[in-house]
Amino acid sequence: MEEVELAFQQKVDISEAIATSELVAFNCTCDREIILAIATKPLNYRRYNKSGASFAKVKTKTGQDYRIFYTVDDTLINLANIKNEPFNIHEAQFLTGN
Repeated sequence: MEEVELAFQQKVDISEAIATSELVAFNCTCDREIILAIATKPLNYRRYNKSGASFAKVKTKTGQDYRIFYTVDDTLINLANIKNEPFNIHEAQFLTGN
């Protein structure tokens, strides 16, 4: 099988948005823009059983705060702030329409 070298270019700098937070989900739109979900509180995404197996948590006892960002022409825009969300966000998707 032939090896192919991929070259990536930075679209936008997200370092400021995630400086004190944790990137938990990202995706691309059909217009090649990026959407990000960033948790602002310490993560509580895993639970462990007695044997040490790890499972994803769907819901937490204490809510999480999220900031949702997307890019427009290489500019990072804060789309929404979600406060005290009881469900853990694992996916980010931008839906267009009216």
